[in-house]
Amino acid sequence: MTERNVGGTQVEGRRAVLELLRARRRVVREVWCQRTTVDEEITHLATALGVRVREVGESAFRERASSFQPQGVLAIAEPLRSVALEDLVGVNALLLVLDRIQDPQNLGAILRSAAAAGVNGVVLPERRGALVTPAVTKVASGAIEYLDFAVVAGIPAALTLLQKHSVWIVGLAAEADTVLAESSLLTEPLALVVGAEGDGLARLTRQRCDLLAKIPMAPSVASLNVSAATAVALFTIAGARRDS
Repeated sequence: MTERNVGGTQVEGRRAVLELLRARRRVVREVWCQRTTVDEEITHLATALGVRVREVGESAFRERASSFQPQGVLAIAEPLRSVALEDLVGVNALLLVLDRIQDPQNLGAILRSAAAAGVNGVVLPERRGALVTPAVTKVASGAIEYLDFAVVAGIPAALTLLQKHSVWIVGLAAEADTVLAESSLLTEPLALVVGAEGDGLARLTRQRCDLLAKIPMAPSVASLNVSAATAVALFTIAGARRDS
């Protein structure tokens, strides 16, 4: 299988660069520090690992950086590697499937929540969805270094393959009848599917789900931002697993 692109070659922001260096999961080619805001901890760690540190002026740094407020530091690394979808499946796996998430800010926040909740792997579509851009690395604050990714040609086909590997598919949908916390599937091998900002799960994705579930909310609130909803859902699942 041809290796698919995940992104992540340019990592921006202090926490993101620190975790990139600490994780040691991929080669870091160089670190750029804005000359007026050189970070001693990052410089020391990079030097210890044999990574070149470049101190540059503000204009050169701003020309290279592309995220909002990169905090004067960025790193150039080998890209995140996509693994085979089957490799994400394991005993009591918890996977996160993202169906057409477009906003890098949302994706970064979702990935940070996923790492914190103990997600084993994240499934991303090759097209019609954001991959790991510098803006995503900034918001994710290093979480991408502790997640495994599978980039797939199509989400519905990926869900079918996961079902063949005995993974239950639960789609997050505000109009669902079942409350997520009340589902008996949360302690099983599970893939949580989250849909796009605005229109939610695509029709074919919805059809592949074993269960649609919702987060209960007060009548005065119609919905949550997708990153907030994903965080609530993931920690609901993580809590059920701890209590089982």
